[in-house]
Amino acid sequence: MLTKEEEIITKALPVPCSNRLFNFTVKLIIRVKKMFNFPIIDLKELVSSKSKEELRRGFTDVGFFYVKNWGLTNEELEEIEALTRQVFTASDAEQNKLESYVGEMSHSFYLYDMDSKFVQQVDPNLKLDVKKIDERFRKMFLAMKNTGLELLVKQFV
Repeated sequence: MLTKEEEIITKALPVPCSNRLFNFTVKLIIRVKKMFNFPIIDLKELVSSKSKEELRRGFTDVGFFYVKNWGLTNEELEEIEALTRQVFTASDAEQNKLESYVGEMSHSFYLYDMDSKFVQQVDPNLKLDVKKIDERFRKMFLAMKNTGLELLVKQFV
């Protein structure tokens, strides 16, 4: 008798295969599924025992986890994404302004694949607001640092 997962996998296999290959395939798929079933940690609910167990599983079994509600709003994250896109579509001269800007953060970057979908086309008229970029990224990195510290404390308390 097949489990529900095995039935789904059987239907998904493109060709019939031997029992040995089938068993190997099923075990492999289930293992990969478990591997990619990584924990989602909601910092607003971290006091629950289920959340603490998921955090433990992320640290010990899976090796990573996704954190939500970690200190920035969706609007702030969207703004940071837009600013990042601006940086990579700005001219070399504008990028150099950001790289040499003396603010709270160090801004050095290198995009390995200039043909990526992330970089559509250089906009020679784009002027970067380097102070705003510096402020927003500092806020993001501080939130990330504080989240990391909070997760470590929760893991060991």
